[in-house]
Amino acid sequence: MTLWGAGIYIPNAYPWPTAYPYATNANDTVFQLFEDSGMTHIQFWQWNYNDTNERNYSNRRWTAAMWGATIDRMLDFNLTAEMVLCYDVAKATELVQTLGSDCMIYEVCKEPHVSGTGCTITSGNYLTSWNNVVDACRDINATAWYGGPAVGSYTTSPTNSPPYLEAWLTGAHDPDFVSVHNFLGNPTTKSSAITRATTYTAQDVADLNTRLANHGMAGLPIMFTESQYTSAAQSGTNPSTNWSWDPAFCDSWTNAFCAACEAGNVHSNYLWIFIGYDNNFALVRPASQSYFRKPQYYSVQDYIGSSITGNKSFTMDQILQGTGQKTFTMDQILSSQQVKSFTMDQCLITPPEIEVVPKEFTMDTCLQGGGNVEFTMDQVLTQDGVVSFTMDQILEAAATPVPWALLKAFENIPRPGKLIIDCKTATIDGKQHQIDCYHELFRKVLRSLKK
Repeated sequence: MTLWGAGIYIPNAYPWPTAYPYATNANDTVFQLFEDSGMTHIQFWQWNYNDTNERNYSNRRWTAAMWGATIDRMLDFNLTAEMVLCYDVAKATELVQTLGSDCMIYEVCKEPHVSGTGCTITSGNYLTSWNNVVDACRDINATAWYGGPAVGSYTTSPTNSPPYLEAWLTGAHDPDFVSVHNFLGNPTTKSSAITRATTYTAQDVADLNTRLANHGMAGLPIMFTESQYTSAAQSGTNPSTNWSWDPAFCDSWTNAFCAACEAGNVHSNYLWIFIGYDNNFALVRPASQSYFRKPQYYSVQDYIGSSITGNKSFTMDQILQGTGQKTFTMDQILSSQQVKSFTMDQCLITPPEIEVVPKEFTMDTCLQGGGNVEFTMDQVLTQDGVVSFTMDQILEAAATPVPWALLKAFENIPRPGKLIIDCKTATIDGKQHQIDCYHELFRKVLRSLKK
């Protein structure tokens, strides 16, 4: 199940206001619209790397304190932040220190292969800069995710991007995910854009999976941290020349592209762009146009709504991140995990005299001999009685802006998608806890996240 998001570009305005909200693109109205769309992840850029004025550090007025206040406010709308850091180690670490657990996903700059921006740099220098920034930031927040290189996907930039990908995959210090920008080779017709949403996305995923396997990183999460049907600006409001005003096209392309992301097991996708950088891409128009929602806003909303109610498989980390409301069967809750043999008594009770070592399991195996019946989350975690349990209720105890807070609570969890738990001890909120069985561990972690 792919996580859905989009970027919000903060416009330049000098001088900055002194109190929240700092910008018309990052306020309660925008955050509410974002939450209503069904998307959960917002990408921000530490500075506007496309702005010539901001290539001089002294002109960069969006301070760490401003970002801290903005993202803290965003969390009230159940949204998760992804931040693109700059090359300046001091400024990047200042921001990571300020945000703390409010932001747990980071890239380092964007599109270093594109000339003429504040991020333009050679592949070798990008690798050096990435390692310098990430090593310093990990000293501050070791449990956050750090990825890159945020270059064009293979079909978007088949010549310029591969050297950056290869250099980064060869020398990056323990990346948590690989990211590319997917614009499908800038198709020139609507029909080719819709076709490429499926075919080119599949090619990009296959290319990345091959490269990851060649570098011993098979299974590293893939993120499309910018994506859209084209990167070529289209002016005006005529649907024949500016496709973003064509509801039928937006529906067809969005459905095809999002389905291809899910089919390719893309971890998360960030559309370019939710608001800001005011051209054909914005899903929502600026404040001067009353935050008018364009056709693709509704296309995204409809796709996410239909995917939530469809017959999908979910892992525990995906359930705890969540994208909406759904009732789950026990086998759906952990359907992607590797199999260890458990009886239902062991699954729900685990007598203290039975030593439980790190295990991976599916709830299918817990149902052996019992049939595929529906269980509630209360039964999974606490053995309580039967009630109807929705996704919102499942997430109530785990309400947190840190999407991987549960998975990253234990040092022996290498990647998401594998729920490996040491039921002897666990560190939660800096304290050691002795755990008798894994359902008690879940309860302790969930209680910790709820506080």
